[in-house]
Amino acid sequence: MITVAAVEMKGFDQEGRMKVLASLAILENIFNQEKFRQLILDYSHPGNKGFYFRKNMWGKYIDTPYSNQQVLSMITNAVELSGNVQHGQVDLYLNLDPRKGGGTVGYGYPSQKDIYTYSDWFTSFNSLGYASHIAHEWCHKLGFTHSHKKSEKRKYSVPYAIGYMVGDLYTGSL
Repeated sequence: MITVAAVEMKGFDQEGRMKVLASLAILENIFNQEKFRQLILDYSHPGNKGFYFRKNMWGKYIDTPYSNQQVLSMITNAVELSGNVQHGQVDLYLNLDPRKGGGTVGYGYPSQKDIYTYSDWFTSFNSLGYASHIAHEWCHKLGFTHSHKKSEKRKYSVPYAIGYMVGDLYTGSL
């Protein structure tokens, strides 16, 4: 069983904290569904089984091309690059960035524990939208990346695909 907990919440008012806690409950529910696990194992993008991992112009991988089973294992074990050694426990350090993000919702870096969300985006999200964003950013904590430039293939990267899965499973569109 995967547990999801906010270790720290910085910059959120009381109403924001309530939204965060509701979002984490959604995330924990989805992460523990067998259907979520099966979606990861069966995931494919046009023309390929598995998630999209970037290659450079010479055809060498920029990202580590993990198998679907490896992606599932990394998510269910929840061992982050920043040092969390509690298997199956998602420890979140959430920060509300008061700046406007423009086209960027938030950010997090694999070597740092914190996840940031721009306030304008947080305000516009409901609990499900924020849960999807946290799933995306948390995948970065596990070491998964994607291109910073918008591209057709970016949505098939692990962070984007997992974020979409959370939203689709919760709404029942899958």
